[in-house]
Amino acid sequence: MLYTSYFAHVKNHPRIASGELRAMSIAVSAPAGWPEDNVCFALRPWPFMVNQYKAGELSDVGYELRYRECVLQNVSREFILDHYDNCVLCCWEAPDKWCHRRIVRKWIAEKTGVIVSELDADRNYVAEAMQIITSGEKIVEPMQMSLF
Repeated sequence: MLYTSYFAHVKNHPRIASGELRAMSIAVSAPAGWPEDNVCFALRPWPFMVNQYKAGELSDVGYELRYRECVLQNVSREFILDHYDNCVLCCWEAPDKWCHRRIVRKWIAEKTGVIVSELDADRNYVAEAMQIITSGEKIVEPMQMSLF
């Protein structure tokens, strides 16, 4: 199983503490003392992207396009399947905030067919991912985008 979550939620989570799941940072930074072995450098956004988003220079859609172009195009389907079974991919944002975990969940579903859920979430990410897989939904290239 593969999940996403945020650092505060996994800090004392029983499934992490028991070793059933491994928390992996996919954020630009991790909490103090976070083991370097538990960092997925391949899925970390570039700091300039985060700064542009926080400054309002990138919209959610713009961030997703940039993240896919700069980060995800360099990650293979096999890499995810081989390295991240029984992991929780973590960043700083709580589930009610927009963040790149949503992009990662969608991308993994598109590339591997693996359904990635938010750990302990009420929201039905399985249904959302299945819709993506069955519809073949893809993010459009910037030149193809339309407001209508």
